[in-house]
Amino acid sequence: MNPLGTSLITPQGHPTQTEKLRALAIDLETTFLTEMGFVAQIPS
Repeated sequence: MNPLGTSLITPQGHPTQTEKLRALAIDLETTFLTEMGFVAQIPS
């Protein structure tokens, strides 16, 4: 088992590492902008 989970081939229903990192980056960016005083206008 790769503890980092860097394999792009994962069982269906489980996000790939790339997708996890992308989601994390979006979350961090949103948090950063919010803390800087900007309102994140992300349509749901």
